[in-house]
Amino acid sequence: MEHMNGLKMKRLKQESISKMTTKSGLLKACVIMSVLFLTGCEDLGTTDIQWENRSDEAIKVDIRGVVPNPAGGFLPPGTGSDELMEVSLHIGGSVRFDEAITIEWTAEDGGNKRSQELKRSDFKIPATVRGGEIRFIYSAEGKWSITYK
Repeated sequence: MEHMNGLKMKRLKQESISKMTTKSGLLKACVIMSVLFLTGCEDLGTTDIQWENRSDEAIKVDIRGVVPNPAGGFLPPGTGSDELMEVSLHIGGSVRFDEAITIEWTAEDGGNKRSQELKRSDFKIPATVRGGEIRFIYSAEGKWSITYK
């Protein structure tokens, strides 16, 4: 009989611990959700990917070596020079960069497809970015560069 009472006590302790853990987990989840609600997602590392076209030609752009893929699409001349002509993507998570980033583009008039390979390390971009601003810039001379802040 004493052995049976010991088993009941052990089971009651396990149930009590289980209930406390569930309540504790629920409390932690509520605290985390409150912090997220009050601070907003911006503080959690939103990465802004922006495209700039400083040339006189409209171009259509695609990119490889960045996940998620922030394809620039169609960039008219002057894109990125002011807020009215901005093409950007806001990513609320990590952005991964391969060491080799390839940008391909064609002129709006359907000219030849061109490409340029950029080395992530040349622009001091970490392999994984969580927060900040990445700007892909197409120069008037027809070359790409990247800035990271």
